[in-house]
Amino acid sequence: MVKVKLEGLKIAHARGKYYVYVRATGAKILNGFVGDKAALEKRLSEPDMLGTYNVRRKRTAAYPERSLGWLVAWFTDPDKCEHFKGLSETTQDEYKDRLAFLEPVYDTMLAAITTPEIYQARDRASQEKWPAFADKMLSALSTMFTLATERGWMPTNPALGVKKAYKPDKNANREWRPEEWKTVMERAPLHLRTAYMIARHIGYRSQSTVAVKWANYQPDERFGMCFRMDHRKNGERHWLPASPELQAFLAGLKVLVARLERQIAGFKQQVARLEFHTASSRCECRDLCIGVPRAFLQRGWFEFSASDLL
Repeated sequence: MVKVKLEGLKIAHARGKYYVYVRATGAKILNGFVGDKAALEKRLSEPDMLGTYNVRRKRTAAYPERSLGWLVAWFTDPDKCEHFKGLSETTQDEYKDRLAFLEPVYDTMLAAITTPEIYQARDRASQEKWPAFADKMLSALSTMFTLATERGWMPTNPALGVKKAYKPDKNANREWRPEEWKTVMERAPLHLRTAYMIARHIGYRSQSTVAVKWANYQPDERFGMCFRMDHRKNGERHWLPASPELQAFLAGLKVLVARLERQIAGFKQQVARLEFHTASSRCECRDLCIGVPRAFLQRGWFEFSASDLL
């Protein structure tokens, strides 16, 4: 192998890993490489690293038609790709970030991409980033290549069937034991206890749990109360009954909210009477805020912000 000397690099070594930067710009071209100095030199001589080194500035010219970069540009443009437009904002950002990892090989023609090369890209992403990052990159590639094959831009999908890099712990999603649940509910702040109760008794995913509003909590003839909510993931309207335990918890929460609303209304009346031009009155005004849960204000449960009290 011919060794290629790359000038202007800063190489850092910490906790057994190498980090390589372009000295002039600070741009990182290699992150967390594991191996000795000889292995590092070999890695820096590989084609994709040379591409990364040479393409540190934003590319303005278009990539060749039916190249990987050309397909990525089409796929990540909501005005051109309806499938990408329909994804959540979070998924869009993740796909863009993961596909950007492949920028050094954007000039590769689609017809030349093979399954072994996808495995190599997966392994590299898993090592230089982390396994879950590599798996999200695979998801983006497989989705994008499927759309390309449907349009006749690729003969087959080389990412189809590629095994994931991340191996989850089978016990990671076990149900909490009663003593664990008791400890959490005793120590967690109120806004987290509310989320935990909804997740435990309704079974919503995290993105649905944080989107629940009082308007979704509705009367039900059979169960007393239920949740009706539209879920963006599949576009369906779901109905789920609220358990007696959850109804009791939310009833207590409504009482607490009503009491806090009365307290804050009284605080606002007092604030309106305060003179803010003296230091002592400013301290008195700030003292009125003690005991008001900040999470309630931040989540917009009241019609005014914390600044109204200061």
